[in-house]
Amino acid sequence: MRKLVRLSVAASAAALLLLTGCGGDSDSSGGGTGKHKGGSHGQDSDGDGGTGGSGSGGASSAPGSADGAWHATVEGTSLFLTITGNQAATIGKGSCAGTYQAQTLSLKCADGSTDRTSGKAELSGDGDSLTVSWEASGEETFRRVDPGTLPQELPTDLPTELPSDLPTGDVTTQ
Repeated sequence: MRKLVRLSVAASAAALLLLTGCGGDSDSSGGGTGKHKGGSHGQDSDGDGGTGGSGSGGASSAPGSADGAWHATVEGTSLFLTITGNQAATIGKGSCAGTYQAQTLSLKCADGSTDRTSGKAELSGDGDSLTVSWEASGEETFRRVDPGTLPQELPTDLPTELPSDLPTGDVTTQ
């Protein structure tokens, strides 16, 4: 039970991180490419942007780090991924939370979905895109986003309550 509550809290914290604008900085605010089965491209940089120098305030992520907020458009729906240290969460198309270690995402989803529970992540050379090869659902490419600049298409399927199959009883006595 405690583990499920921690997962729910982690997913909620990730949503809060995205909505409040706390997190890494970036010069890119485009969408992702979605699955490589014909997913739509978001706004891409044309290469004339800045050097991606240091940010001001808040936590910043190094160009070679996957830490930060990421966005992809998958089958017309926004999918957000946040990575902070060794913790990760997705929001949109289901909410999942778990760990990020050695370029591997290991997540558990609140709705029991397994589409995005295990995947290998590869950061682009410039640090602006992150391609995740999910074991169950294929490859998706995310673009780094500035958490203070939210995309217009916010997720609408955020959880509103805990799963109904949680055990009942007093968890303080063992």
